Amino acid sequence: MVVPTANRGPGSTGRSHPFVGVGLRSPHTPDVLTRRPKVDWFEVHPENYMHNPAELASIERVRANYPVSLHGVALSLGSAQPLDSDHLARLKTIVDRIDPFLVSEHMAWSGPSSDRSAG
Repeated sequence: MVVPTANRGPGSTGRSHPFVGVGLRSPHTPDVLTRRPKVDWFEVHPENYMHNPAELASIERVRANYPVSLHGVALSLGSAQPLDSDHLARLKTIVDRIDPFLVSEHMAWSGPSSDRSAG
């Protein structure tokens, strides 16, 4: 999915290229909320917010001002193991709360362990 240039969302900066986003990590969220940088959109790893309601709430505040993309890194789509239904349920909860313009996932085997944190 692509954000159309005519409607880039509340974080639109008027820049000529609407497809320039920045990866957002938790330590930088307060600065983004305070300074409101001229960025078209932010990408976050949903695994970083699945078990931390306070951090997820901060991403909701970012989403109020910017389009947000979710890029998962732990679904392990290439694994021989079945998909983790609990992980999918947590991902759906975040998608429903954030309403991202794009949801993507690594197409790689991330390992057989149950540790699905983004690191």
